[in-house]
Amino acid sequence: MVTSANGVRALAVFDLGWITDGGRRFLGLDTEWIRHPRGVRTPITDGALAGIFAVYAFVSLETTRSLDGLADLRSPVWMQVLWLATACGSLVLRRTAPLTVMSISLAHLVLTSLAMPELEFVTAVQVYYYLVVYSTVAWTRRRRFLPLILMLQVAAVATWFVLDIVGRDRLSRYEDRPQTGLFSSELAAVLQVVLNSSALMGIAAVAGAMSWHSARRYARIQEQAAALDRQADLAREQAVVGERLRIARELHDVVGHYVAVIGIQAGAARRVVDRSPDEAKGAMSIIERISRSAARDMQLAIGTLRTAEKRSEPTLDLTDIPALLRESEGTGVLVDYEGESAGAAIPPSVATSIYRCVQESLTNVHRHSTARRVLVSVQVAEVCPQTARATLRVVDDGAARTDTAGSRVGQVGMRDRTSIHGGTFHAGPLDGGGYAVEATFRWKIEDCDGERTSVDSGAGESRDAIGVMP
Repeated sequence: MVTSANGVRALAVFDLGWITDGGRRFLGLDTEWIRHPRGVRTPITDGALAGIFAVYAFVSLETTRSLDGLADLRSPVWMQVLWLATACGSLVLRRTAPLTVMSISLAHLVLTSLAMPELEFVTAVQVYYYLVVYSTVAWTRRRRFLPLILMLQVAAVATWFVLDIVGRDRLSRYEDRPQTGLFSSELAAVLQVVLNSSALMGIAAVAGAMSWHSARRYARIQEQAAALDRQADLAREQAVVGERLRIARELHDVVGHYVAVIGIQAGAARRVVDRSPDEAKGAMSIIERISRSAARDMQLAIGTLRTAEKRSEPTLDLTDIPALLRESEGTGVLVDYEGESAGAAIPPSVATSIYRCVQESLTNVHRHSTARRVLVSVQVAEVCPQTARATLRVVDDGAARTDTAGSRVGQVGMRDRTSIHGGTFHAGPLDGGGYAVEATFRWKIEDCDGERTSVDSGAGESRDAIGVMP
């Protein structure tokens, strides 16, 4: 037996090693879960049950008296009624304080066997004891006490049995009866009492344990449902955050690119407006066209905020890349576009991400580089029969400008786009000078739904309009 240092808690750590694993699980001895009564109306409900049981007990007492079953009882009627009322009143606490009710029941049983043993013929008295056993097993929060409680109950019943059989010579009435069955009348009477008491007490204990296990399963279901609700709430919050980040990334890509190009063209127009009005008008025309494109792309990006049913990213195509490159016209940067495809179809989401990465890379060139030449390369190939990969490279020949400082938000956005599609991202200076951005994208071929995007569509037009890197 395990005891505390001062021995005070010896009972609380009652040694349960003798109980089998199945018995421990059945009685709930190895769990920390505690069953609590649900709702504030529990005392009211149990009070109503106690009142109903009191009426039943009074009727049972009087029917037994009417059948002359209490002829030998010398206690006055009012004491008998009060004694039963004490038992019925304890049922008010059967769920909130089951151990207290069990203690009252044990004391009631022992005192009844000593002072008013004739009450054993009142059916309500026996039902009360078994109801308390059920409630104790079903609602006890200190499960380690259960084996001790049940043994005390058995001991109390055995005490009553011994006092009734031996002390009061209850078997004398069966002495002169002939044996008509397998057992003698005395032995049959003893076996009948033992079997009936054991069966009823066992049924009460099993019913209580089943009620406890049922409540535990229900609590687990509630916990799982609550966990699922929390996960759903977290998923919704993450979706909202992800949507905000996506919109922010879209606006950063769109606004950053177009503002950079507009700034360059506006600066060029300012410098030539006095000596060459025609060139200034050309630059202003480019600003007008780019502004319209910016307004269109921003409308696509912000439009998803106004449509609750559709939160998809604005769809762009690789065939839009040449037009994007032409917007760099007049900035003094020559751009070459190389597209190569092995026939793999590109999902719209991947094509949009590639487009945005090209857009952000060109924006960084305009803002932070002295480059005069840029090579944009997109290569698509099937890695295996089920998977395809696209590789994007944007290489310039410039050095970092000293009059600007980047926030790296654009590179973080490009890295996020590649990670979403299971790819990689790298950006950094080259050993021989210049700067390179390389991003890869992967996808399953069946995700394309038969849609096929050409990576080199319009590439020739791009070379003619923008210039080819030698």
